[in-house]
Amino acid sequence: MSIQRSTTMTALMKVARGAGNVELREVAVPAIDPGDVLVRVEYVGICGSDLHIHRDTHPNHPPVILGHEFSGVIAEVGEAVQEWRPGDRVVSELHGGACNVCRLCKTGNFFACPNKRPIGWWTDGAYADFIRVPAWLLHRVPEDLPLLHAALTEPLAVCMNVFQRTPVHPQSHVVVVGPGPIGFLAGLAAKAAGAGTVTMVGRDTSRDRLERAIELGFDHVINTSHEDLRASVLGLTDGMGADLVIEAGGSEQAVQASIVAARKLGSIAALGVHSGYFQFPWNDAVFKALNMTFSFSANFMAFEQALGLLRSRAVPAHRLIDGVLPLGEWREAFERLERREALKLILKVGAAEVGA
Repeated sequence: MSIQRSTTMTALMKVARGAGNVELREVAVPAIDPGDVLVRVEYVGICGSDLHIHRDTHPNHPPVILGHEFSGVIAEVGEAVQEWRPGDRVVSELHGGACNVCRLCKTGNFFACPNKRPIGWWTDGAYADFIRVPAWLLHRVPEDLPLLHAALTEPLAVCMNVFQRTPVHPQSHVVVVGPGPIGFLAGLAAKAAGAGTVTMVGRDTSRDRLERAIELGFDHVINTSHEDLRASVLGLTDGMGADLVIEAGGSEQAVQASIVAARKLGSIAALGVHSGYFQFPWNDAVFKALNMTFSFSANFMAFEQALGLLRSRAVPAHRLIDGVLPLGEWREAFERLERREALKLILKVGAAEVGA
């Protein structure tokens, strides 16, 4: 079954290796296999990895259509697909190519399958009018959740994935290092999970974002350009330190700050991504007997949890999105994010209306 559509579409592609080499092209609408669906893309969030691919500092396999934080409506279903229909509103996991037979897949950890080919940098992504997706990766968007807000499902699911392995305990002290989109989403999710206090840590370069953290319900902020991190965290936690530190900066300074902020026998959830090597204060971590969990991507339940938090507005997507731009204005959007003039920007694809 299908709804009428054209045979070509506009897509934002990484066309060759090297810095830049990202451009809009007219390409064929993808054909689908029996187990696939074709999704008409409505909204796509710009991820930091997209900016890194533009700079060629993140893995990519050109020519490839970028974009993976998307929401949309099914346009066509493959002949073997039973549970979905054209018109269904969906978001998707990213684990295209997962083999379903390795030990990781058989234990439900498809996101970690060594054979997977992630959407948006290995296989064609969502900066296009349509995307082909294996049906088993889909999640249904609740009717009362706007598709615009649902575009934050994937990054929020990344945060929920790490909380499955490093739980937020009731009334615990949580510190977030790195006031980027993942840091905000993780901190708000920690608050929703019952944390007693959530503190955002940043520097003068993020002064506007630190002010925004308070507006969004974070309990405290620490500006390490002017405040001593260790003394500030101890002062906020009865001299103990943070029960859980969410490292969302992806820099050597953020990793070191996370170790400083954590209490003895505390936990660090590492979500920041970086391409280099860090000087790591090993003994500081050892003598605090820290638990450190590294995480990437997200599993099925993480997506379901993320959809629930967005639906209830426990994580208020409408207050995190700073603008919606047409796909044709991708360059302006990328540049605004590079200049840190916005926290989260969404690209509107096709004829989607803001708030649809």
